[in-house]
Amino acid sequence: MSACVEHSLKNILLDEEQFRELANQCIESIFLQSTDPQGTSISNKAIVSNLVNRNIDNVARFCESPIEIIFLHALILGFIRSDPMGLVSQPIFGDIEAGLKAFIKRLQDFKRFTAWYDRHFCHDGSIIRYLDLMYESGSISKGERTHMVSMVYRYYMPALENSFHLTLQPRFQAVRVEGKTIRCDMLFWIPANPEIRIIVECDGYGYHSSKVAFITDRKRDRASLAKGYQTMRFSGTEICKDPACASQELAQYLHGVL
Repeated sequence: MSACVEHSLKNILLDEEQFRELANQCIESIFLQSTDPQGTSISNKAIVSNLVNRNIDNVARFCESPIEIIFLHALILGFIRSDPMGLVSQPIFGDIEAGLKAFIKRLQDFKRFTAWYDRHFCHDGSIIRYLDLMYESGSISKGERTHMVSMVYRYYMPALENSFHLTLQPRFQAVRVEGKTIRCDMLFWIPANPEIRIIVECDGYGYHSSKVAFITDRKRDRASLAKGYQTMRFSGTEICKDPACASQELAQYLHGVL
C-alpha cells in the first residue's frame, strides 16, 4: 500500500461521515449481487444497514481515541464484506458482568414471548402490528413497545444472538488491579455462548510506553483472565500502519473461537 493511499484510507476511517458513506456503498454493492426472488435480500439489506449505522453511531459516541476509531471502522468494513450480520454494537452501562446477565435475561424473556407468538400466529413481520395493538390497548408502555420492536429487528427476524456483540468502554467491578476496578477499550461477546468474552485493547504509545504502564497492562490481563476474559492487544503503530490487517487478524481470531 502506497503512503498516499494509506493516508487517504486513514482519513476516511477517521471521518464519521466519509466512513458512513463508504460503508453504505459497500452494503449497496453486496446486495446488488443478490437475485433472491422472494425479496429477502431487501429485508436483509435493511437489517444490515440498520446494524452497520448503529455500529458507526456507537463508535462515534463511545470511542475515546483516534486509534480506536480507525481500528473499529476497519473492523466494521471487514464484517460488511465477510459477515454482514456478524457484528452488533450493544452498549452496556455500569458493571459489565451485571449488564450481561440482565441483557441475557431480557433476551430469554423475549424469546419466550416470540415462541408463544409463533405458536398462536405466524413467524412474519406482523409481530410489529401485534406490538402496536398491545401498546394501543395499554398492555405495554411506549418504552416497552420501543424495546420490543428493537428486539424484533435483532433477535426475531434474524437470529443475531449468535453474532458477535461489541460493548465499548465496559467497566469491570469484579476485575481489580492494585485495588482499583478496570475499564477496557472494547469487549466482544456472544449472547448464545456466554463463555466467549474477549477484551481488545488498542495501545497508544503515549499511554502504554512506560515501564509502569507495561507492568500494569500485564496485571490487568492476568486479572481479567482469572475472571474468564481473554485479552488481545494491538499497538497504535500497527493499527495506523495497516488498519485492515490489524482488524482482519481480530476478525479471524473471533471466528476461530466459535
